[in-house]
This record gives sequence, structure tokens and C-alpha cells, in this order.
Amino acid sequence: MVYRTVAEDSGHPRTMARAARHHGGNIDEVAQRYGLNARQIIDFSTNVNPFGPPSSVLKTLQDNLWRVSVYPDLGQKKLKEALADYLSVDSSQIIPGNGSAELIYLVV
Repeated sequence: MVYRTVAEDSGHPRTMARAARHHGGNIDEVAQRYGLNARQIIDFSTNVNPFGPPSSVLKTLQDNLWRVSVYPDLGQKKLKEALADYLSVDSSQIIPGNGSAELIYLVV
């Protein structure tokens, strides 16, 4: 598969086709190719925990799965209060964001 840029499609001479990018290995494909169980393979091509999440995290997720259908607090009040308590700061000093780009745009 080859991706093309808008500039390339418009005939711009300084662009070139880019090969499809893949992030990480395909564990299932490797397991099938070598007759292994996918759980036997540790993928060092990505930044993931090879041991999986701690059992306490899995339990918390399981206990709170019902919350998936509940719309979250738009002001993130509970999150800010919990983080402020943990960090020993005032909750007004906490600004949750959906990634660093959003936080940068909030500042600019």
C-alpha cells in the first residue's frame, strides 16, 4: 500500500509517495508463521508492558465497566480534586487535557 500526499496528487514536484507506516509488530502473524501462541511473544518494537496491566488495574476496570455508558463530567471536577489531593496542590492548578496538543492550544 502506498499513501499519496495532496500535493503529490496535484502534481507538485517536491513530493513523493510514502510507504505505509506500521507501528509495532504483528504478534498474531508472527505466532502463526512460527507455530507459537501469541502470548509467548514479547514485542520489543513498541513501548508496551510485556507483562500486561496489574491485576489491580484489571479489577478496577471490571468494577467500573458500567461507567462506559455514562457521559463523563465535562469539568473533570473529581479528577482534578483527586490529582490535587495526590500532588498536594490546589485543584485550580490542575488542567486536564486530551493530549499535549490541546494543552498547548489552551495556553496559546
